[in-house]
Amino acid sequence: MIHFIRANLRLARHQRSIRRAIPLAVILLLIVGAAAADGPVTLTGTVTDANGPVAGAVVRIALTDNATTSAADGAFRLADVQATGPLTVTAWAEGYYISAVKLAADAQERTGQRGLNIVLERHFIGDNPKYDWVSRDGVAGSAACGECHTQNPEWEADAHGQSAVNPRFLSLYAGTDLQGNQSARTKFDLGVPVERDPEEPYHGPGYRLDYPDRNGNCAACHTPLAAKIPNDTNCGWSGCHTSVTAERVPNLVPPAPSPLNLTGVAA
Repeated sequence: MIHFIRANLRLARHQRSIRRAIPLAVILLLIVGAAAADGPVTLTGTVTDANGPVAGAVVRIALTDNATTSAADGAFRLADVQATGPLTVTAWAEGYYISAVKLAADAQERTGQRGLNIVLERHFIGDNPKYDWVSRDGVAGSAACGECHTQNPEWEADAHGQSAVNPRFLSLYAGTDLQGNQSARTKFDLGVPVERDPEEPYHGPGYRLDYPDRNGNCAACHTPLAAKIPNDTNCGWSGCHTSVTAERVPNLVPPAPSPLNLTGVAA
């Protein structure tokens, strides 16, 4: 009789332990399920242009090393995409601008965002003075490039990114010192510069001291967005013709852009 009672007590304790374990198992199942929902997903889609599929395009999760290449039919597959937070998928091929598609932040919603179609636009083949700096979502200038190019903050701080406001470049172009004091203009004798009068104040050389009536082609490289003028003739745009030529045939020699006093994205 005592053994029977003990067995029943052991059975009751076992049943109670099972009942306690069931809620714990359910909780663990929910946790695992949630982790799976927030875990890696696979994105698929195609890369096309105005004429159809684009093969060999590099498709990437922006700012990551997770990348693939589109197939002959333009199809791509990106595996192991971490579904935490919003994502941007970019695509690029030689001869095209970079294009991008932004995906939702919600993991469950993103798993349904397959069959993406990323459309590429070809580069301009010739000069196009109407071309504007690419902007995305209201962000213009180099900041828009920074969405994909992680080197952009470094570029913005270096001499190339700061040329429009770089005092060394601007003073050398204008012929001034860093306080804005300008040297006397260069004098020529039959095209040869005349030695400066040592009694005159001298604040440094400058392009505009030698060619006060021409802007030259400095802006074309140092501040390229300022050079968005119709280039019907290279005469004025490149600054290669003399001031006399520009004075006598002004309609044939348009003025070149100046890198001075620029604003907006041109700066």
